[in-house]
Amino acid sequence: MVSTNQFFSGFAFTGFVLASVLLPLHVKAKNIGTCALIIWIGLLCLNGFVNSIVWDHSVTDWAPVWCDISSHLMIGGGIGVQSACLCITRHLYLVTRNITTNRLSQVTHWRATACDYFFVIGVPVLYIVLSYIFQVRRFMIYEEIGCYFALYNTQPMYPLLLIWPFIVSLILIVYLGVTIRTLTQRGAGFKKLIQHDEQFFRLLALAVVIVTCTFPYSLWAIVANATENPVSPWPGWDIVHANISHVVKVPAAEWQAQIPAYVTSIQFTRWTYVVYAIIVFSFFGFTTEARQSYRAMAGFLTRCFGTLAIFKGRKMRQKRSPAHRMPVNASQISDHQLCPHTASAVDSLQRDSCLIELSDPSMGSVLDLVRDTEATRYPGSDGDAQHAYFATSVLEHPAPVLDIVSVLRCHSPDSNLV
Repeated sequence: MVSTNQFFSGFAFTGFVLASVLLPLHVKAKNIGTCALIIWIGLLCLNGFVNSIVWDHSVTDWAPVWCDISSHLMIGGGIGVQSACLCITRHLYLVTRNITTNRLSQVTHWRATACDYFFVIGVPVLYIVLSYIFQVRRFMIYEEIGCYFALYNTQPMYPLLLIWPFIVSLILIVYLGVTIRTLTQRGAGFKKLIQHDEQFFRLLALAVVIVTCTFPYSLWAIVANATENPVSPWPGWDIVHANISHVVKVPAAEWQAQIPAYVTSIQFTRWTYVVYAIIVFSFFGFTTEARQSYRAMAGFLTRCFGTLAIFKGRKMRQKRSPAHRMPVNASQISDHQLCPHTASAVDSLQRDSCLIELSDPSMGSVLDLVRDTEATRYPGSDGDAQHAYFATSVLEHPAPVLDIVSVLRCHSPDSNLV
């Protein structure tokens, strides 16, 4: 029977694949917000997949460095998804306000690009740095869940850390509200935009769905941490970080026996990004451009596997070909046992009257024939090479020639014949 953790592993890997398939298409379109959203979701799905595989029925600290990266990725990934969505809604707002329809100056363009990168990279990194203030343990290892972060539930953590996902969700709601209001006021312009720009409609619908998911969760996280766990005043930096190098290991039976809100929070956190991956793929995975990208990728993989199969076939034939040859030990071949016409092949070719014909490019090179001739050896004497093989030359088996002049000399013609 498949366990719940193995079920999650399959879905997490599927989410990572779905996000990875969409990434090249949006990188080509140079949409920073959408690319960042796909990257964050793909990394979080991959992180959940690896953790669920490595720490399935285990709490052993196999990879401390990986757990450091994984726990911080979970902290920055949540706000990273919201920041990328904020970047998308900001561009939608600018489009509806007719700001991006005009030709922007180079300074304005670089300013907008820098603002986008700050949203998708700067905000998550800043959030991770702030989380270190309240980091009470290096990380925690939950059986079946994997690496997890450990923060001290203190009063300053709410205004400095927990409140920001809720604030970003509020900004998203404001941007979306203004954008939708502007579009509905235009009426015919809104219908024309939806008909001629499907990408705009997809981005707008995606932002609405993600805000619908993130806003209640960010509000619930604040309320649950404040009510269900004791909130302590700030005890000081030294006390919070006194045992920061310690790693807490929690078996599955222990964390599943906690209160339902605690268990729901852990499971919901890792399943959320799998749902995000499916939502993003449902919006962008069935477009005409996406299908063309799938066909191109399938053709590339087919060519790669075909080339690999041909290469392996050649190697197998090369391994089998010596079995059909007669290996000869060149140390048993002497010069006097060579075939007579190969001992002086160059001299005979120079004296041959058909040298001009053999030099004709259409018939091949004389030197090629000489090399083929010189390669023909027979067993029975010593030589310099270790091994040699028979190579049949055109000169070794000349075709029979009828010398009519010699026949006439031996048999004179009969004079009685007319």
